[in-house]
Amino acid sequence: MATRSLRFIHRLAGWAIAVLIAASGACVTALVSQQFDRGTFPFSQFFLHPSALGGGSHSPVELVVTTFHAPRTGVAGARISGASSRVSNTGETDAPPFRLEYYLSRNPDVTIAGIDTGYGCDVPGLPAGTSFRCSGDIGIPSGLLPGRYYLAVIADPRGAVVESSRSGDVRLSDSGPIAIAGAR
Repeated sequence: MATRSLRFIHRLAGWAIAVLIAASGACVTALVSQQFDRGTFPFSQFFLHPSALGGGSHSPVELVVTTFHAPRTGVAGARISGASSRVSNTGETDAPPFRLEYYLSRNPDVTIAGIDTGYGCDVPGLPAGTSFRCSGDIGIPSGLLPGRYYLAVIADPRGAVVESSRSGDVRLSDSGPIAIAGAR
């Protein structure tokens, strides 16, 4: 395919999601190495990550948070006990080290832009077809206003792992929203 240019649309951990624009005007989305900093450049000057090629024997890492249970009440400035989550690598490639992190939000669309509790687990790597359990306390930030919050676990919030999809990286607590009381 004669490619006219490439435009980065999102950069993360040495890789970028990009749109290849063919001479014919057709577009293809791909995961590419960030060897170049800016602008557009010919197709021959960049490297496609194997997961973008499709049809081959390479299957990328695929992290999926499969369970997450946490208490339904907490107090600002205190810890909640008994939280437990599990992440699986359903891909065919071993995952490098990454982190599971707990976040709070006033709405159920919890992202890394939410309130980072600072609590979670460092995963030392996750072989393909295996899972990792993270359990323990989660600290509730002291400045949090009382009210109803959604607590979620996010796999790899710092983007250390290259995945074909991040759709399974976030899971709300299976126990439902958490009611946070004011600091005592």
